[in-house]
Order: sequence, then C-alpha cells, then structure tokens
Amino acid sequence: KVRNVKPLWSRFGTILGVGLGGLDMWLNTLFGVSPFGTLRHGKTDAQSLEPAAKHSKIDYPKPDGVLTFDRLSSVFLSNTNHEENQPVHLQVRDMELQKRSEYGVFAGPSSRYCPAGVYEWVDA
Repeated sequence: KVRNVKPLWSRFGTILGVGLGGLDMWLNTLFGVSPFGTLRHGKTDAQSLEPAAKHSKIDYPKPDGVLTFDRLSSVFLSNTNHEENQPVHLQVRDMELQKRSEYGVFAGPSSRYCPAGVYEWVDA
C-alpha cells in the first residue's frame, strides 16, 4: 500500500508528492487499487549509492527517551522475537571482496539495513 509514496515524493516534491502518496494509500486501503499502478524509482538502490568519501560522517546524538530511543527499546517495541544466540543465516562468500568494496568504498551500508543492528562489521 505504501509502494508509490517515495516515487511520488521524488517526482513531485515534498508537498505534492506526499499528498499524492497519501491519496494513493487511502484509495489502496479502501478499494485495493492504486490509480498510479506500481511506480518505479529512477534507479536502483545500488545505483544510488555513492562512495563514503563524498560525504561527511553523521554524528547522531544519544537517544533522549522522548523523541529518539535506544536500540533495545526500539527492538522491543517492534515485537521482534528470536533467540539471542540464533545461528547466522547469512554467509559471505568472499570476505576480502566484501571488505574492499562494501566496507572500504561505501563504509559498510549493510550495517544500516536493519534498525536492530543485525548486520554489523566487527573489527577482528
């Protein structure tokens, strides 16, 4: 139901895009149909990724417990349920290639895929 919000926002700007996105979600919820069909982004996520050297590091403030919350509180609120010591289900075939490209060039975006911090780079 939310698939068209970001493409509409990107195409029409914040005010018109979010308004059209809201209309699209409302019609999709009530009637199960989107007047826009399924919109696509201009390029894939991989094509949108830029080297980390082109950007400055973001220094996020500590969670304040009012507007922002710590990771454990957020995971609790998401009702995620799994064993703490659950076996790893994702395997990296070539860790050196992964370090050179994903981590070395892009500063490890995989560590930001999941708000619970499931994917992480560990210095060994």
